[in-house]
Amino acid sequence: MHNYEKLESFLKKNCLAYSQDYDIKSHSYSKTGYLVKIFIMPKTEIELQSIIQYLVCNLIEYKVIGETTNILFLDSVIYSIFISTQLLKKIEFFDDYVTVECGKNLPDFVREVAMRGYEGFEGLEGIPGTLGGAVFMNAGAYGAVISSNIINVKCINSKGELVKLLKSEINFGRRTSFFKENEDWLILSIDFKINKGNPEAIYSKIERFHIARHKYQEWVYPNLGSIYSSDYSIYDSTVEKDNYRLKLSVIRNIFYNNPIGRYFNRRQPSNEKLNKLFLSHYSLNKYSKLVSKKNINTFVNVNYSSLEIVDFIYQLGRCLNSGTYLENELVCSPIYKIVSKDSFDKIVELKNIINNKV
Repeated sequence: MHNYEKLESFLKKNCLAYSQDYDIKSHSYSKTGYLVKIFIMPKTEIELQSIIQYLVCNLIEYKVIGETTNILFLDSVIYSIFISTQLLKKIEFFDDYVTVECGKNLPDFVREVAMRGYEGFEGLEGIPGTLGGAVFMNAGAYGAVISSNIINVKCINSKGELVKLLKSEINFGRRTSFFKENEDWLILSIDFKINKGNPEAIYSKIERFHIARHKYQEWVYPNLGSIYSSDYSIYDSTVEKDNYRLKLSVIRNIFYNNPIGRYFNRRQPSNEKLNKLFLSHYSLNKYSKLVSKKNINTFVNVNYSSLEIVDFIYQLGRCLNSGTYLENELVCSPIYKIVSKDSFDKIVELKNIINNKV
């Protein structure tokens, strides 16, 4: 019996939810991809652990995903086995800590702690995705990172065994963690310390951060947020070319960094003028429709192929200095079938170049 047939037999026998030939494009955040041969949806940590143990014991390759807010799927392949954590949303509050499962939506979590008057999570407002994904990449904004309040993380190691790691063992860094370096470990749940704060101050911070995010985030077309991460604006994180920085300063002073410019830009915030300068100076005008009006560092999927999007990601990366690195994940495995070999081979080639650069 083929591995896939054995897996289906195991899933049916244990009453585990799954779907065949799952349309990942329709259900992904970026609206890219094609099909997944077997898409598994565990409802409890015990179910998830049993599935992982079965796959590990049978040497079957798989990928675990959450809300896919940072993942670019390919339309040139049919993936083999995905496991979704989105049904793992349990949250429990105790005297001085809260336990939350990996599939919990991060913005929902921020509101659940805020409504109970707990502070320290306001800077995570508006970051899309699940708690598991946020811990994986140590997500953060406005001076806050998710690792700040972590006590420990319950996870499954590469052998399928249950392990609990203390915060000190997870090696959190800027947009990275132990889990990012060891992708065969899976986050199950997280314990966060909680402290009572001033409800009015909590409300004020969340409101301010929410408004600020809407100013530069793309909300109309499918996207994955920031493509590259940098300590500075992507407009400032470029390799030197001609008098780009001088023109950048002039445009900012005329259209953005003065009362009049801010007045006209406040109702419909846009970085279109900065985008035009960037695209023109770095000979990327052909990608103008792929770029969000809000930020050169965000692609918009207006019915583009995954190859076209990856090509833009590659071309943008060529313009950036060594202080930047890729935030979006380009998923090239596990594969059941390659639908378009030329497209897939080109994406793998570009991905390798991008990874070697950053």
